[in-house]
Amino acid sequence: REPVADVIWSRFGLSVALAVGATVIAWGIAIPVGVYSATHRYSLGDNIITLIQFIGVAIPEFLLALAVMVVAVQMGFDVGGLFSNEYRNEPWSLAKLADMLAHLWMPLLVISVASTAWLTRVMRANLFDVLGQQYVQTARAKGVAERKVIWKHAVRNALHPLVMTLGATLSVIISGEAVVSIIFNLPTTGQALIQTLIVKDTYVAATLLVMLSALLIIGNLIGDLLLMWVDPRARVLD
Repeated sequence: REPVADVIWSRFGLSVALAVGATVIAWGIAIPVGVYSATHRYSLGDNIITLIQFIGVAIPEFLLALAVMVVAVQMGFDVGGLFSNEYRNEPWSLAKLADMLAHLWMPLLVISVASTAWLTRVMRANLFDVLGQQYVQTARAKGVAERKVIWKHAVRNALHPLVMTLGATLSVIISGEAVVSIIFNLPTTGQALIQTLIVKDTYVAATLLVMLSALLIIGNLIGDLLLMWVDPRARVLD
């Protein structure tokens, strides 16, 4: 018996924070690891990275969340909820913010694992193909430093598929964190969507689905703008 807007907006900020944080973590890890894997193909480091990637893609999020929770409890971390008991009803302060961040690193880790593993595989495959292109060989023949060839010429073109998938990333992460939020007891829109579907609250569920559709459109727009920045050729219309 609450307004739909109050139910959604009270949870939307945390969902966006988790989605953006998981995206930043995934991209920040996937790009350098993918570059290393592509430039050291079939080495020991590449084989270890490939094994970790397969595990990250294959393991279910709920199982990983439970495993992280068990390990965190054994190490003495406060697990579950957004705040500890002593900060739950306290006004905002630096201590309360630090307590919230201490509770968010575990769900962020779980949410970003699968996307990080998948993006690393994509980056590795694309960069390996780009490194075989003629313009890369020409740059090397001209004596351009290998680091400059890789990061200035090859990586920039290898980022195209990653940028194009950004459109679906935001909505997928926000809807995909539902199970993780339930396990860690976090008030997010994903958790609200599951609860409203269980109790058949049509109004909240329909509004959340419309918002996810809007996020898909916004994500595609952001992806197109980033693609134009990464590759100026995308600005040219046929």
